[in-house]
Amino acid sequence: MNASGTKQHHGNRVYGLPAERGALFIGYGNTLRSDDGVGPAVVLRLAKEHSGSAECLFLALQQLSPELALDLCAADRVIFVDASTQVPAGKIKIRRLGVEDPHPGRPFHTSSPEAVLGLTLALYEHAPIAWSVAIGVSDLSLGEGLSKEVRKCVDRLVRHLGHHVTRWSGANPAGGKENSHGNA
Repeated sequence: MNASGTKQHHGNRVYGLPAERGALFIGYGNTLRSDDGVGPAVVLRLAKEHSGSAECLFLALQQLSPELALDLCAADRVIFVDASTQVPAGKIKIRRLGVEDPHPGRPFHTSSPEAVLGLTLALYEHAPIAWSVAIGVSDLSLGEGLSKEVRKCVDRLVRHLGHHVTRWSGANPAGGKENSHGNA
């Protein structure tokens, strides 16, 4: 934070712990492997549609890395969005995440959201409330487009998450912040 108490930005990273932490949306996956790029596609759409939200940060990434701990420590809540072959194509599975103990020497290019949360807790003594949004995919071939069923899923998910962006940005139609548990 600078002397006035506002967040300092450098690129798409937020430095400092604001008095009221915001929300972080992380979409990750390989955008050159068709449906595997659904995570970044969702977050980029959210960022475009909610560009005025100062309380939310949107990150589209190829993979999770230890450097994310800095962004996570500045958030009260985080939503990780990724492709899944374990969920039927075009379907969405949302689950609350726990924190995994960091393991020294673990290769981070295969890291899970839980491991990044664990590293954040170990380094900064704070880990945000977190959810995983898994989107069922069917086409992981080389290519930059999403399949028809996954594109429909993206539209539904962006509408759903957009309501949370609005609510978490302080524009709660019910008049006030959500409950202390940060329910999604």
